[in-house]
Amino acid sequence: MEDKVTLNTTELETYARYFSDHWAYGMKKEIPPHMHEGLVNYLVFRIAPGSFLTSVIRGNFFDMVMRADDVNMYALPNYGRFFINFAPSNSFGSPETMNAWLAINSRTMSPRDSNGGVEE
Repeated sequence: MEDKVTLNTTELETYARYFSDHWAYGMKKEIPPHMHEGLVNYLVFRIAPGSFLTSVIRGNFFDMVMRADDVNMYALPNYGRFFINFAPSNSFGSPETMNAWLAINSRTMSPRDSNGGVEE
């Protein structure tokens, strides 16, 4: 298992560097701050997230409700808005999509790749 990535910049700065300032603003607006690290580790560095984010990314509604903490329970609609509007479209939606996203080597991705370093 990989160790989580330790950054000298904030998660929002890292997300902006790899995607866009607008997408980083979307993360700040939609996602509870305690979840930023897990999302950046998944979307930028291709590190598998915890059980709650895994259920969100795979689109398993009942599992995400079961695993959500008190803050995330109220933020569930925000995750939908975030992924639809501020994340690569090939990074979420099913277990197969998540597995394909994690299989891509993050070292081949450079900052500001519009599609997260994935050929569509």
